Parts: sequence; C-alpha cells; structure tokens
Amino acid sequence: MTRGEQSQLAIEQEATTQTPRLLESSATQTRSERRRGHKISDITFTQNNENLTAKDALLRWAQRTTDRYPGVKVRDFTTSWRDGLAFNAIIHRNRPDLVDFRSCRTRTVRENLEVAFSVAERELGVTRLLDPEDVDTPQPDEKSLITYISSLYDVFPEPASHHPFAEDEKLRKAEEYRDLSSSLHTWLRQSTTLLQSRSFPPTLSEVKQLQTENARFRQEEVPPRLQDKQRLTKLWRDEVHSLVREQRLHVDVELTPDNLEASWQRMLTAHAERERALKDEAVRLEKLQRLAEKVHREAKNCDARLDDVERRISDEEPRLGRLHPADAKRVCDQVDRDLRHIEDTLKALFRDVQLLFDGRYHRASELHKLVQKLHQRWSDLRLAYQQRLLAPLSSKQYKLEERKVTKQRQVISESRLVETHEYLKFLQSCLDWVQEKLRQLETVEWGCEVPAVQAALERHQADHRLIDQFQKNVDMCISRQGHFEEGSEERAQYQKQLAQLERGFSELLVLSNKRLSDLDALLEFAQSAAAEMRWLQERQQPEVMRDWSSPTLNLVDLEQHQGTLTAEVEARESAFNATLDLGSSLVRQQHPAARAIEAQLSALQAQWAWLLELLRALEAHLRHAAHYHQFFKEARECEQWMQRGEERLNTTFSRPSFSLEEGERLLQQMQELREDLARYAGIVNTLLERSRQVLPLKQRRAPLPRPLRVTAVCSYSQLNMTVARGEQCWLHDNTQRDRWKVANAKGHEGQVPGVCFMIPPPNPEAIELAESLKRKYDLVVKLWTKKQHKLRLNMIFATIKIVKAWDLKTFRAMEPSQRESIIRALNEDAEKLLAEGDPTDPDMRRLREEIRLCNKLFEDLMAKLREEEAEKSPESPSRRFADLSARLEKLLQEKERTLNSRTQAHIPRDVDSLDALVVQHKVG
Repeated sequence: MTRGEQSQLAIEQEATTQTPRLLESSATQTRSERRRGHKISDITFTQNNENLTAKDALLRWAQRTTDRYPGVKVRDFTTSWRDGLAFNAIIHRNRPDLVDFRSCRTRTVRENLEVAFSVAERELGVTRLLDPEDVDTPQPDEKSLITYISSLYDVFPEPASHHPFAEDEKLRKAEEYRDLSSSLHTWLRQSTTLLQSRSFPPTLSEVKQLQTENARFRQEEVPPRLQDKQRLTKLWRDEVHSLVREQRLHVDVELTPDNLEASWQRMLTAHAERERALKDEAVRLEKLQRLAEKVHREAKNCDARLDDVERRISDEEPRLGRLHPADAKRVCDQVDRDLRHIEDTLKALFRDVQLLFDGRYHRASELHKLVQKLHQRWSDLRLAYQQRLLAPLSSKQYKLEERKVTKQRQVISESRLVETHEYLKFLQSCLDWVQEKLRQLETVEWGCEVPAVQAALERHQADHRLIDQFQKNVDMCISRQGHFEEGSEERAQYQKQLAQLERGFSELLVLSNKRLSDLDALLEFAQSAAAEMRWLQERQQPEVMRDWSSPTLNLVDLEQHQGTLTAEVEARESAFNATLDLGSSLVRQQHPAARAIEAQLSALQAQWAWLLELLRALEAHLRHAAHYHQFFKEARECEQWMQRGEERLNTTFSRPSFSLEEGERLLQQMQELREDLARYAGIVNTLLERSRQVLPLKQRRAPLPRPLRVTAVCSYSQLNMTVARGEQCWLHDNTQRDRWKVANAKGHEGQVPGVCFMIPPPNPEAIELAESLKRKYDLVVKLWTKKQHKLRLNMIFATIKIVKAWDLKTFRAMEPSQRESIIRALNEDAEKLLAEGDPTDPDMRRLREEIRLCNKLFEDLMAKLREEEAEKSPESPSRRFADLSARLEKLLQEKERTLNSRTQAHIPRDVDSLDALVVQHKVG
C-alpha cells in the first residue's frame, strides 16, 4: 500500500469522531502555544454573520496562505493540489529559505510534489502521509489531502506577516514604474527636441537619409516606447495609483500618465511636422539639384562655344589682311554676335548661380567659380577679338570704316592726354585707387573664429576711415573740371573719367558700409556661437572624464547633478536656438561669410546633440551605478545582520540554565528571530537573483587580458567612427581615462569616449558575495535549529526540576486538573523532543531518565494522596483492593512503557553506557 492508502485506513477509523486534533504549530512556538493545542474546529472565519465549518475554515486558511502566488488557485481539496504548487507555496510563504518557488515552473508535477513532501518531512517534522502518485491523479482522495493539509496547518496556523510576493511585488512594480516612466519622459523630451530641429543638411542625399531615419524612428523606436507607455498605464491603474493616493509613494507630476500622454502627443506632432518639413526640403533640394545640373550643362555648352570663338579668331587673324573690308567686317560682326550671345548666356548662368546661393545649395560656390572662369575666358576672348581683329581692321583708311578708325584714334589720344595732363593724371590715379579698393573688398577674407573676425573688423574700420577721407580727393577732382575749356577734347575726356570715378567711389562706399555691417553681424554671431560652444564643452567635459568605476562616487550628488544639468539644458535651449536663428538668418540674407556660418551652425548642432547623448549616457550610468552600489550596500547589511544573529545565537540563546519565565521570554525571542530569518530568506534569494544583473564597474579601469564585449548606452558619430545606441562593440584598450579603443559592429576601429559604453553583466564579485550570503544564511538557520532544540531541552529540564521539588503537601494543594495538565504537557514536550533528537545523544538519554523519574514521582505522590484519602474515609476492603489493583495496573503499564522504550532504543556502543543500561534494567 502507498502512504495514501495507509492514511485512508486511519481516516476511516477516525470518521466517527470529530475533526482530529492538530499537531503542534512548530518547534519555535512558546510552551503556552504548545500546551493549548489546535483543532481544525477551532479555526473559524466569520462572514455575513455565519461561522464556517472546519473544512471550509481549513480551505480558507489554505487560500489565505497561497494568496498572490502565481499559478496557485485553491478551490477545493482535490484537483487544486495536483500540480504541487499549493504545497510549495504554503512552505515558501512561511519558510522561503526552504524552497525556491520560482523554480517550480521548471520542474514536473511529481518533482514539485516530491520536493514539498520531502522538505515538510525533513525540515518541518510533518509526517509523510502521501506520495506524489497519490496526488497526481485525475481525482485525488479528499480525506487524505485534508489530513495532510491539517498537518501543515499544525506547523503554520497563521501565515507569516511578511508575504514574499505581495508587498515586495507592489514595491517592485512601483520602482519599475518610476524607472520606466523616467526613462520614457527623458526619451520623449530628447526626441521631441531633436524632432523639432529644422537644421537640415545641405545635400539631397543627406536629407533623404534623414527621411529614412525619421521613418526608422517611427517603425523601430516608437513601438517599443508605446509598449512602455501602455505598461506604465497598467502599472499606474493596478498598483501605483493607490500607493500615490495613500501617500506611500511620491511620483513627480511629469511622470504621471496624463502628462506622459501629453508629452507623447507632442512627440508625435513634432514627428509629423518634421516629416513634412523633410519632404518639403527634399523637394526644394531636388529643384536646386535640377537647376545645378542645368547650369553645369549650359556651362559645358558655353565652354564649347568659347572654344569655337577662339578657334575662329585664330583662323581669321592671318586672313584678315587679304579680305575685302566688307568681308572682314562681316567676319568681325559674326564673332561679335557670338560673343554677345555667350555674354547673355553667362548672365543667365550668373542669375541661376545666385538662385543656388539663395537656396544654400552645397555646390553653389563650385558652380560660381566655374561660371566665373567662363566669364574670365569670355573677357580674354573679347580682348583678343578687339586686339587681333578690330585693331588691324581700324588701321585701314576706308570710308566705310571711318567710324572705327576715329574710335581707335580717340583711344590713342585719350591715353596720351592722361599721360600729359596733370589733372587727368591725378584723376586716373584716383580711379585706379578706387578700383583697387573694390578689388580688395571682393577678395578679402572674412574669418570664422572670434579673434579673426575681430581682426578683420578692425582692419576694415581703418580702411573705411581711409575711404571716408578719400572723399576729399573726389571733391577735388569734381572742382577741377572747370579748368578745362568748354567743348574741348580734354574736358570731354575728364568728364568721362570723373563720371567713372564717382560711380566707382559710390559703389566703394556702399560695399564698405555693407562689409562693415556684415562684419558687425558676423562678430555678433561668432561671439554668441563661441559662448554657446564654451557652455556646451564645459558641460560635456565632466561627463566624458567621469570615472564610473570609482568607489567614491556620490550617487546622491550625481542624481542632483543630473537634475540640475537637465534643467540647465532645458533653460539654455532658448538661447541656443536664438543663436541658431541668428546664424540661419544671416545665411538666408546671403551673408558673404555664409559658408563659414553654416559650418559654425553644423558644429553647434553636433555639439548640442552630443550633450543630449551624454545626458542619456549619464542617466544609464547613474541607473546602473545605483543598482551596483545598492546591491553591495544591501548585501553588506545582510551579512552584518547574519553575523549579529550568529553572535546572538552563540551568546544569548546558549545559556545553560534559566527560570521558566526567562525561558518563555527566550522562546518568544527565538520565534521573532525565526520570523526575521524567514524575511531574510527572501532578501537573500532576491540578492542572489539581482547579483546576475550587476554591472562589473571595476572592470572599466582593470587591465584587459583579451577584447571585451561592451554595449553603447548612447550614440556617437565622429569622422569615420560611428556607434549607435545599443550597438554591441568590442573593447580593445581602456588604458586612457577618457577614450577607449573599440571596434564597432561593422569592424571599424577607433577612439571613442568611454562614457559611451557599459560593460554588461555578469559581475563575478557580486555573484560570489550573493552565494556566500546564501551559504552563511544556511549555516545560521542550522545554528538556529540547534540552539532552539537546546533551549527547548533546557526548558523541559527546568520544568522537571520544579516537578521533582514537589512534596506531598505541595501536591495536595494543587488542583487535580492542574497536576494532570502539567505532567501531560511535560510528557508531550519530552516525547516530541525525543522523537526529533538522536537516541544516542547523552542529553536525550538523560531526558528519558528524568521523565521516567518525574512520572514515578507523580505516581508515588498520587498513591500517597490516595492512601491518605483512604485512611480518612471508612472504605470497605473491596475498595482498598480495587485501589491496590489500579495502582498495580498503572505500575505495570509504566513498566511496560519503560520496557518498550528501552527495546526500541539503540544499544550503546561503549561499555560504560552498556553497563549503566544493564544496571538501570535490573533496578527498574
């Protein structure tokens, strides 16, 4: 028969009686609790003013004990217990150090049942009435299960106040909500800032890359974050909201679901607007691209036409002297028409290039240089045409060419007049000075950094003063035109050149004033950009240089620093955007230094994005460091508590003698210590699980015996080295404090700031510490069991000492029920202790002997009391015979119990003990 069949037979024998008396609650209960005894019928729950039956009460007890355990639903005393989870849950609820409930999911049903029955029998003293095959059936026997569950109730009549899965789970979910909401809030803020940026790259391919990244953001980054938001809503509804309402948990306003939803909508709006802006920008750049291609085609065509003109000039030059003047004129007119057509084309090209500049096309300067080169070539050919074709033709004295010859003679006479007339010569020098200044203004550099712009501004201010002073020379030239005769050739020549001087000087004044204004605006932008760059670098440097492996990190200060830095970035954003707007405005206004300004804008945006990435890295490192230091702090505290507990067990609970009152107090303290041990079992198991998630922070500065895998906590992009957040890389060298040599997923190697990476778990030090705590805890539990056993033994000896001090007078003064209760409780305690102990233990042998003597003393005192009562009462001889027979029967029963006990005990192995046992047998 199985244990179940054996227990069924016992149950049937008890069916006519009430629900059986339950065994004692646990070895750690006080004597008063053990003496009371528990019955299932004593367990009642009142609901709707109705008392439950004993069976229903036991079912309610099982449901209360297994409440909140995943996968455990106790509805009856049959199929609800088949999988073994409920048995394991009852043990784990009260003694989490004995079973690992989470591992039940990985075991079979019968393995779970075997673990529960074995642990209950070995550690809790619960008789194994069932085997796994008795329970793992389609319809387990209800009576057998009730009997066994009653035995578990005997050990744990009240569930432990600390629920391993209840409060810890609620607080864990609250912490999960706080971490997840903080992460989502930071991601939403940073993502919205990036999505609201309108500083797009200048090339079409880069804008299309941004469109791809924007689509990838929607497809890859948004869905996981949406799941996080939905998870937060569920956590808030199920757990967190009640904690906040009861003021047991504080959650920042921006982390509530309503504010997170508002931030989420702002992010989606910013994403949609950015998508539209990128589409518009792509369309605009495509138009500019087509215009640039048109300019390039026409420039190539123009170059070919210039080649043709150059070839015709070279071909016609030697033939010109042999041609008739009319034919020569036709040749010159044809070349002149071609040059004018090319000039019109170049003007159109210049207009198109200006449109490209206005649209900030990235190759506008290159195409402008190309068109300028063509224009210069056109100018050279125009001059060659005049010198090589027109000049020889004008020297011929034909009537048809009279106008041309006169023009050439006029040019020659103008040159001679300038050389011979003082006023004309001074006027020419002024004109040359103005043209030189114009050329200088067109070619002068603008500078990029603040010192260079300041130097350029100071130089131009000096030049501008010279230009203002040159006004006197212009006025002098104007006043001298009256010195020439009216209608003379010299006056005409002077007025012509004076008009050129006035136009040139006016243009020079306009350009000088414009450059002065442009330099002022450029200096203002450069100073603002330099201030922003310094501010960004000042915030970046500490983050890049921070050593996260340092044991002296002050996490409280770092958390405050994170909040302060985030607030500073948010507050600085408006000033930063104002600088960007200033630069963008200068670019839109076609500032001459637009390319330098765009380079500055790109650098600022890159540094701002880098600071945001460093903020993301700070958040990640702070979270991991907090987990790291919190784990070791809790582990050390747990270790210290176990050391104090061990010392207390070896001192306070190791006293060899004490009074009954002191013993009761010590037993109560032992019970409290057991509850603490049960609570710390969950802590130790939690630490054991958490140890596998602790990062090896010390490894960040430890030498590398081989390449180490690391994970990027933020993105990094510089030159030819790019790392994306979450990317797995290989660390090859960490000797430099601020930069590590890594290889990214594509195999590219480069120097990247170490702050961009975390070294993933495991941390061997944390795992070893947690495992040592587990070993230490097991030793303390064994020591507690030993000391509690010894304390109970000493309590029994103290009680025996009191009983052995009774005399007939004391015995007579006691109530009969009191005497019976004391001796019965003493025997029950002793029998239970003897059943738990080793029969060969000298203390157990002594206890057995002391109990025998106590019982003998009790019987002797009872006999004497009855004799006194018999002598005082006129009883018949038959009554005395009955009393004598009863005493004889009790004596024989006592001898029988003694004999049975000795026959069941092990025979000692040593001679002395054997001799003592022989003597006891002969005497007894």
